[in-house]
Amino acid sequence: MGSEDTPREAPRTGAQILLKDAIENDHAYSFLLTHVPNFYASVAGASKADEAKDLVRRSFDALRTLSGSATTAATFSKAAELVHKGVFRHDDPNFWFTPVHQKYKVEGKPALVVPVLEDCLGEGSILDIGGGSGYMAAGLSQAGHHVEITDVIDYRDPAVEHIPFKEMASPTELKYETDTFDSAILFEVLHHVEDVDHVALMREVARVARRVIVIEDVYGDISHPLRQVRADLEDTEPTRDYLAMTSPDQLQTLVLMDYFVNIAAKGIVEMNMPFNFKTIARWERIFREAGLRISGITQIGFLRNTLNRNFQVFISLERTI
Repeated sequence: MGSEDTPREAPRTGAQILLKDAIENDHAYSFLLTHVPNFYASVAGASKADEAKDLVRRSFDALRTLSGSATTAATFSKAAELVHKGVFRHDDPNFWFTPVHQKYKVEGKPALVVPVLEDCLGEGSILDIGGGSGYMAAGLSQAGHHVEITDVIDYRDPAVEHIPFKEMASPTELKYETDTFDSAILFEVLHHVEDVDHVALMREVARVARRVIVIEDVYGDISHPLRQVRADLEDTEPTRDYLAMTSPDQLQTLVLMDYFVNIAAKGIVEMNMPFNFKTIARWERIFREAGLRISGITQIGFLRNTLNRNFQVFISLERTI
Protein backbone atom coordinates (compact mmCIF):
# COMPACT_ATOMS: atom_id res chain seq x y z
CA MET A 1 0.00 0.00 0.00
CA GLY A 2 1.40 3.41 -0.91
CA SER A 3 1.77 6.16 1.65
CA GLU A 4 -1.03 8.04 -0.05
CA ASP A 5 -3.38 5.16 0.88
CA THR A 6 -2.41 5.08 4.56
CA PRO A 7 -5.19 6.48 6.80
CA ARG A 8 -4.09 9.61 8.57
CA GLU A 9 -5.27 10.89 11.90
CA ALA A 10 -6.96 14.25 11.85
CA PRO A 11 -4.81 16.95 13.46
CA ARG A 12 -5.68 17.60 17.07
CA THR A 13 -7.63 20.74 17.85
CA GLY A 14 -6.37 23.43 20.20
CA ALA A 15 -8.82 22.19 22.85
CA GLN A 16 -7.49 18.65 22.58
CA ILE A 17 -3.89 19.83 22.88
CA LEU A 18 -4.77 21.97 25.89
CA LEU A 19 -6.63 19.10 27.54
CA LYS A 20 -3.80 16.63 26.92
CA ASP A 21 -1.35 19.07 28.50
CA ALA A 22 -3.69 19.48 31.47
CA ILE A 23 -4.08 15.73 31.99
CA GLU A 24 -0.31 15.29 31.91
CA ASN A 25 0.30 18.19 34.29
CA ASP A 26 1.25 16.59 37.61
CA HIS A 27 0.52 19.78 39.58
CA ALA A 28 -3.00 20.15 38.17
CA TYR A 29 -3.75 16.45 38.53
CA SER A 30 -2.45 16.33 42.11
CA PHE A 31 -4.37 19.46 43.11
CA LEU A 32 -7.65 18.08 41.80
CA LEU A 33 -7.11 14.61 43.21
CA THR A 34 -6.44 16.20 46.61
CA HIS A 35 -9.44 18.53 46.74
CA VAL A 36 -12.24 17.40 44.41
CA PRO A 37 -13.02 14.20 46.39
CA ASN A 38 -13.67 16.45 49.39
CA PHE A 39 -15.98 18.67 47.31
CA TYR A 40 -18.10 15.65 46.43
CA ALA A 41 -18.03 14.28 49.96
CA SER A 42 -19.34 17.61 51.32
CA VAL A 43 -22.44 17.32 49.14
CA ALA A 44 -22.99 13.55 49.41
CA GLY A 45 -23.14 13.58 53.22
CA ALA A 46 -21.33 11.56 55.84
CA SER A 47 -22.92 8.20 54.98
CA LYS A 48 -21.81 8.40 51.34
CA ALA A 49 -18.65 10.49 51.71
CA ASP A 50 -16.22 7.66 51.01
CA GLU A 51 -18.20 6.44 48.01
CA ALA A 52 -18.32 9.99 46.62
CA LYS A 53 -14.56 10.35 46.97
CA ASP A 54 -14.08 7.02 45.19
CA LEU A 55 -16.18 8.21 42.23
CA VAL A 56 -13.89 11.19 41.77
CA ARG A 57 -10.65 9.26 42.16
CA ARG A 58 -11.70 6.60 39.67
CA SER A 59 -12.78 9.29 37.20
CA PHE A 60 -9.49 11.15 37.24
CA ASP A 61 -7.55 7.90 37.08
CA ALA A 62 -9.55 6.89 34.00
CA LEU A 63 -9.01 10.23 32.30
CA ARG A 64 -5.27 10.11 32.90
CA THR A 65 -4.85 6.45 31.96
CA LEU A 66 -6.84 6.54 28.72
CA SER A 67 -6.17 10.12 27.61
CA GLY A 68 -2.60 10.61 28.74
CA SER A 69 -1.16 9.43 25.42
CA ALA A 70 -4.13 10.45 23.30
CA THR A 71 -3.58 11.68 19.78
CA THR A 72 -7.16 11.59 18.54
CA ALA A 73 -10.54 12.88 19.60
CA ALA A 74 -11.74 9.26 19.72
CA THR A 75 -9.40 8.49 22.61
CA PHE A 76 -10.65 11.47 24.61
CA SER A 77 -14.23 10.39 23.92
CA LYS A 78 -13.47 6.84 25.06
CA ALA A 79 -12.11 8.11 28.37
CA ALA A 80 -15.08 10.44 28.81
CA GLU A 81 -17.54 7.68 28.03
CA LEU A 82 -15.93 5.49 30.68
CA VAL A 83 -16.38 8.21 33.30
CA HIS A 84 -19.88 9.06 32.10
CA LYS A 85 -21.27 5.51 32.00
CA GLY A 86 -18.81 3.38 33.90
CA VAL A 87 -18.19 5.54 36.96
CA PHE A 88 -21.12 7.95 37.28
CA ARG A 89 -23.51 5.49 35.61
CA HIS A 90 -25.67 8.07 33.86
CA ASP A 91 -27.71 5.30 32.25
CA ASP A 92 -28.72 3.89 35.64
CA PRO A 93 -31.50 5.94 37.30
CA ASN A 94 -31.15 3.81 40.44
CA PHE A 95 -27.49 4.64 41.01
CA TRP A 96 -27.16 6.25 44.46
CA PHE A 97 -25.40 9.40 43.21
CA THR A 98 -28.10 10.33 40.68
CA PRO A 99 -30.70 11.66 43.19
CA VAL A 100 -27.95 13.32 45.25
CA HIS A 101 -26.74 15.21 42.19
CA GLN A 102 -30.26 16.10 41.05
CA LYS A 103 -31.17 17.56 44.44
CA TYR A 104 -27.94 19.52 44.47
CA LYS A 105 -28.63 21.01 41.01
CA VAL A 106 -32.22 21.93 41.79
CA GLU A 107 -31.87 23.09 45.39
CA GLY A 108 -28.33 23.02 46.74
CA LYS A 109 -26.35 25.10 44.27
CA PRO A 110 -29.00 27.82 43.74
CA ALA A 111 -29.38 28.18 47.53
CA LEU A 112 -25.65 28.90 47.82
CA VAL A 113 -25.19 31.06 44.71
CA VAL A 114 -28.39 33.14 44.53
CA PRO A 115 -27.61 35.21 47.68
CA VAL A 116 -24.19 36.10 46.24
CA LEU A 117 -25.81 37.10 42.96
CA GLU A 118 -28.38 39.22 44.75
CA ASP A 119 -25.59 41.17 46.46
CA CYS A 120 -24.36 42.15 42.97
CA LEU A 121 -27.65 42.52 41.09
CA GLY A 122 -29.70 45.11 42.92
CA GLU A 123 -33.34 45.59 41.96
CA GLY A 124 -35.15 44.93 38.71
CA SER A 125 -35.52 42.36 35.93
CA ILE A 126 -32.83 39.83 35.05
CA LEU A 127 -31.79 38.05 31.86
CA ASP A 128 -29.92 34.78 32.41
CA ILE A 129 -27.73 34.38 29.31
CA GLY A 130 -26.64 30.82 28.61
CA GLY A 131 -29.02 29.74 31.38
CA GLY A 132 -28.89 26.05 30.46
CA SER A 133 -31.20 23.87 32.56
CA GLY A 134 -32.67 26.96 34.22
CA TYR A 135 -32.14 26.00 37.85
CA MET A 136 -30.29 29.21 38.71
CA ALA A 137 -32.99 31.31 37.04
CA ALA A 138 -35.61 29.37 38.97
CA GLY A 139 -33.75 30.10 42.21
CA LEU A 140 -33.73 33.81 41.41
CA SER A 141 -37.42 33.65 40.52
CA GLN A 142 -38.23 31.96 43.83
CA ALA A 143 -36.34 34.78 45.56
CA GLY A 144 -38.80 37.25 44.03
CA HIS A 145 -37.01 38.42 40.87
CA HIS A 146 -38.46 38.62 37.37
CA VAL A 147 -36.11 36.41 35.33
CA GLU A 148 -35.96 35.31 31.72
CA ILE A 149 -33.57 32.87 30.05
CA THR A 150 -31.82 32.93 26.69
CA ASP A 151 -29.47 30.37 25.18
CA VAL A 152 -28.43 29.01 21.79
CA ILE A 153 -30.73 26.02 22.43
CA ASP A 154 -33.57 25.54 24.92
CA TYR A 155 -31.93 23.31 27.55
CA ARG A 156 -34.50 24.04 30.26
CA ASP A 157 -35.56 21.23 32.54
CA PRO A 158 -39.34 20.62 32.27
CA ALA A 159 -39.66 21.73 35.90
CA VAL A 160 -38.56 25.27 35.02
CA GLU A 161 -40.42 25.76 31.75
CA HIS A 162 -42.48 28.45 33.45
CA ILE A 163 -39.42 30.73 33.19
CA PRO A 164 -39.75 32.72 29.92
CA PHE A 165 -37.23 31.71 27.24
CA LYS A 166 -36.03 33.06 23.88
CA GLU A 167 -33.56 31.24 21.68
CA MET A 168 -30.56 33.37 20.71
CA ALA A 169 -30.51 34.45 17.07
CA SER A 170 -26.82 33.47 16.95
CA PRO A 171 -23.97 33.03 19.47
CA THR A 172 -23.65 36.84 19.54
CA GLU A 173 -27.24 38.06 18.98
CA LEU A 174 -30.01 38.44 21.55
CA LYS A 175 -33.68 38.74 20.55
CA TYR A 176 -34.51 41.60 22.90
CA GLU A 177 -35.00 45.33 22.51
CA THR A 178 -32.44 47.76 23.91
CA ASP A 179 -32.70 48.23 27.70
CA THR A 180 -35.18 45.40 28.12
CA PHE A 181 -33.56 44.28 31.39
CA ASP A 182 -32.07 45.94 34.42
CA SER A 183 -29.42 43.22 34.75
CA ALA A 184 -27.93 40.34 32.79
CA ILE A 185 -25.93 37.44 34.20
CA LEU A 186 -23.49 35.12 32.43
CA PHE A 187 -22.82 32.28 34.84
CA GLU A 188 -19.78 30.20 33.80
CA VAL A 189 -20.60 30.96 30.16
CA LEU A 190 -17.80 33.00 28.64
CA HIS A 191 -15.06 30.36 28.84
CA HIS A 192 -17.25 28.20 26.58
CA VAL A 193 -17.60 31.01 24.01
CA GLU A 194 -15.18 31.25 21.08
CA ASP A 195 -12.59 34.02 21.43
CA VAL A 196 -13.73 35.73 18.23
CA ASP A 197 -17.25 36.12 19.68
CA HIS A 198 -16.43 37.56 23.11
CA VAL A 199 -16.50 41.27 22.28
CA ALA A 200 -19.56 41.04 20.01
CA LEU A 201 -21.50 39.06 22.60
CA MET A 202 -20.64 41.45 25.42
CA ARG A 203 -21.63 44.46 23.28
CA GLU A 204 -25.00 42.79 22.71
CA VAL A 205 -25.38 42.04 26.41
CA ALA A 206 -24.62 45.67 27.23
CA ARG A 207 -27.28 46.74 24.74
CA VAL A 208 -30.13 44.78 26.33
CA ALA A 209 -29.20 45.22 30.01
CA ARG A 210 -28.11 48.26 32.03
CA ARG A 211 -25.71 46.27 34.22
CA VAL A 212 -24.01 42.93 33.76
CA ILE A 213 -22.72 40.28 36.17
CA VAL A 214 -20.12 37.87 34.80
CA ILE A 215 -19.26 34.81 36.90
CA GLU A 216 -16.02 33.26 35.69
CA ASP A 217 -13.22 30.90 36.69
CA VAL A 218 -9.96 32.84 36.45
CA TYR A 219 -6.24 32.26 36.80
CA GLY A 220 -3.04 34.29 37.04
CA ASP A 221 -2.77 37.70 38.67
CA ILE A 222 -6.01 38.32 40.58
CA SER A 223 -5.04 41.75 41.92
CA HIS A 224 -7.45 44.56 41.10
CA PRO A 225 -8.27 47.78 42.99
CA LEU A 226 -11.96 46.81 43.16
CA ARG A 227 -11.48 43.17 44.24
CA GLN A 228 -13.13 42.14 47.50
CA VAL A 229 -12.59 38.72 49.05
CA ARG A 230 -15.55 36.85 50.57
CA ALA A 231 -13.56 34.84 53.09
CA ASP A 232 -16.84 33.76 54.68
CA LEU A 233 -17.74 31.90 51.48
CA GLU A 234 -14.54 30.47 50.06
CA ASP A 235 -13.07 27.12 51.03
CA THR A 236 -9.71 28.09 52.51
CA GLU A 237 -7.49 25.12 51.69
CA PRO A 238 -8.12 24.71 47.94
CA THR A 239 -8.10 28.50 47.50
CA ARG A 240 -4.72 28.74 49.27
CA ASP A 241 -3.24 25.83 47.31
CA TYR A 242 -4.54 27.14 43.99
CA LEU A 243 -3.10 30.62 44.52
CA ALA A 244 0.28 29.05 45.37
CA MET A 245 0.44 27.43 41.90
CA THR A 246 2.07 28.99 38.85
CA SER A 247 -0.20 30.67 36.32
CA PRO A 248 0.21 27.87 33.70
CA ASP A 249 -0.57 25.23 36.32
CA GLN A 250 -3.66 27.17 37.40
CA LEU A 251 -4.90 27.34 33.81
CA GLN A 252 -4.45 23.62 33.29
CA THR A 253 -6.23 22.96 36.58
CA LEU A 254 -9.23 24.94 35.30
CA VAL A 255 -9.17 23.05 32.00
CA LEU A 256 -9.01 19.59 33.54
CA MET A 257 -11.70 20.37 36.11
CA ASP A 258 -13.98 21.84 33.45
CA TYR A 259 -13.63 18.72 31.30
CA PHE A 260 -14.38 16.49 34.29
CA VAL A 261 -17.39 18.63 35.26
CA ASN A 262 -18.93 18.46 31.81
CA ILE A 263 -18.57 14.68 31.77
CA ALA A 264 -19.61 13.96 35.37
CA ALA A 265 -22.33 16.57 35.78
CA LYS A 266 -23.68 17.08 32.25
CA GLY A 267 -22.76 13.88 30.43
CA ILE A 268 -20.95 15.76 27.64
CA VAL A 269 -18.31 13.46 26.20
CA GLU A 270 -17.43 15.13 22.89
CA MET A 271 -14.39 17.38 22.62
CA ASN A 272 -15.98 20.66 21.53
CA MET A 273 -15.21 22.94 24.48
CA PRO A 274 -12.98 25.96 23.82
CA PHE A 275 -11.63 26.18 27.42
CA ASN A 276 -11.28 29.96 26.98
CA PHE A 277 -10.31 30.78 30.55
CA LYS A 278 -8.62 34.15 31.04
CA THR A 279 -6.99 36.37 33.62
CA ILE A 280 -8.94 39.21 35.19
CA ALA A 281 -6.82 41.69 33.23
CA ARG A 282 -7.61 39.98 29.92
CA TRP A 283 -11.35 39.92 30.67
CA GLU A 284 -11.18 43.60 31.58
CA ARG A 285 -9.70 44.45 28.17
CA ILE A 286 -12.48 42.52 26.43
CA PHE A 287 -15.17 44.23 28.50
CA ARG A 288 -13.63 47.64 27.84
CA GLU A 289 -13.65 46.99 24.09
CA ALA A 290 -17.32 46.04 24.39
CA GLY A 291 -18.17 49.33 26.11
CA LEU A 292 -18.26 48.04 29.69
CA ARG A 293 -16.26 48.91 32.77
CA ILE A 294 -15.71 46.88 35.92
CA SER A 295 -17.53 48.36 38.91
CA GLY A 296 -16.77 45.56 41.36
CA ILE A 297 -15.12 42.16 41.73
CA THR A 298 -16.19 39.65 44.38
CA GLN A 299 -13.73 36.79 44.90
CA ILE A 300 -15.41 33.66 46.22
CA GLY A 301 -12.54 31.35 45.30
CA PHE A 302 -13.66 27.74 45.71
CA LEU A 303 -17.18 28.25 47.01
CA ARG A 304 -17.68 26.19 50.14
CA ASN A 305 -20.12 23.21 50.04
CA THR A 306 -20.45 23.23 46.26
CA LEU A 307 -19.88 20.18 44.10
CA ASN A 308 -17.88 21.24 41.05
CA ARG A 309 -15.67 24.13 42.07
CA ASN A 310 -13.03 26.20 40.34
CA PHE A 311 -11.43 29.46 41.46
CA GLN A 312 -14.20 31.96 40.77
CA VAL A 313 -14.96 35.67 40.77
CA PHE A 314 -18.20 37.62 40.31
CA ILE A 315 -17.47 40.65 38.08
CA SER A 316 -19.96 43.54 38.10
CA LEU A 317 -20.01 45.65 34.91
CA GLU A 318 -21.55 48.94 33.85
CA ARG A 319 -21.81 50.63 30.49
CA THR A 320 -19.26 53.26 29.54
CA ILE A 321 -21.34 54.58 26.63
